[in-house]
Amino acid sequence: MPRRSLTVAIAALLTLGAAACTNDDGFESVTTTTGATSAGTLPEAAVQTTAEELVREYYANLTCEGKDAEAYAALLDDSFVSVTATGVKDRAAVLKLLETNCFGNPAVSDIRAHQTSGVLVVPYVGKVDSNGVSQPPSQRVNVFVNDSGTWRGVLFASAAPIASDVAASTTTAPSSTTTTTVPTAAPTTPASSVTSEEAQRTGEELVQQYFANLTCDGKDAQAYAALLDDSFVSITASGVKDKAEVLELLDNVCYSKATTDDIRVSETPGVLVVTYRGRVDVDGKEAPETQRVNVFVDDNGTWKGVMYADAGTPA
Repeated sequence: MPRRSLTVAIAALLTLGAAACTNDDGFESVTTTTGATSAGTLPEAAVQTTAEELVREYYANLTCEGKDAEAYAALLDDSFVSVTATGVKDRAAVLKLLETNCFGNPAVSDIRAHQTSGVLVVPYVGKVDSNGVSQPPSQRVNVFVNDSGTWRGVLFASAAPIASDVAASTTTAPSSTTTTTVPTAAPTTPASSVTSEEAQRTGEELVQQYFANLTCDGKDAQAYAALLDDSFVSITASGVKDKAEVLELLDNVCYSKATTDDIRVSETPGVLVVTYRGRVDVDGKEAPETQRVNVFVDDNGTWKGVMYADAGTPA
């Protein structure tokens, strides 16, 4: 499918660069643009540096003083989506937001990098002022894919504070409001043959399978773990959890009454980004519906989860 260039962004759009300085609040702010990064699956030693450069390049053209809509657009894959508490925006909507808003004073900290098969998942804490109004920091994540030697942004998500931390995947069970059958094993449609219809169907099945083994009456930690890539991370308002921490949470928490709706799938070869609204009760406490997103990568014919994020509810 068509694509364009290198990063991810949206909603609370930030802006970064290579020369960093430390603010009084402890965040790292960037004022200059970094260069492009190498392609393909990176050597372990290059993963962190590349991720930091990608996040900074993603933000380099967004501030009022340095806005460059054309350069920013060139960084985004055509499949790009932005997920925040207010909903999901596609590439065109994000570019429109850039035209009509003034962003300033961006800052980021605690950038981490997770790589699998030509995909970089980069969680961090960030903030950016919007139209002169100071904004608080939030947990954020960008996802980049390698496209024939160029890293391109396919997702940005920002976690808003939520009433109850359904962390580590705010893990929900299969939706009671949808009718897609949860498969007994991850779909194995080869990435190269996925049509838009197949991508939608597969994305729905994967999200429901992701949640199928989490409820108190159907918990299956082994089946759940099998769906997750070793690089898997969960991003919520409370922070970032890796696969081991998510599985530990599953051992100690009871999830129930899960629902999902408005499932949408954007696809780029070998990667499915699945956005939806969902809710799940935690240890018997009712939880609100929130905007969520899962990212799956094709691993030799089997789809594996590499990221989950809960964007929360509008303030």
